[in-house]
Amino acid sequence: MDTLSVQAIVSYLVVQFVAWLKRSSLFPWIGDHTAGLNRCLAATLAALAAIGINFHYDAAAGSLLITGLTLTSIATFVVEWLRGWIMQELLYGVLKGKLAPEGPMTLKFPR
Repeated sequence: MDTLSVQAIVSYLVVQFVAWLKRSSLFPWIGDHTAGLNRCLAATLAALAAIGINFHYDAAAGSLLITGLTLTSIATFVVEWLRGWIMQELLYGVLKGKLAPEGPMTLKFPR
């Protein structure tokens, strides 16, 4: 599976997760009336999906190994984060009908 397909799937799942949070009584401060908070939440979830930093904790040795913190990985993270957030916004717009064309679609061919 290519990167764009994975990003589309993850973005769809994040959009559905945020929609569930809006309907849930467990998080009353997240809803349709909190657009700014919803965008921050979507950006944060996109960042978590794209971060690419790995860690391993060895309890016996008492050590924490963190990998993936290079300049290249940080630049890749920024690109992937932006791609994920844009994909989430596009999917949200399509699912809510905000990006749907108005009226019937017609094709006009030049004569």
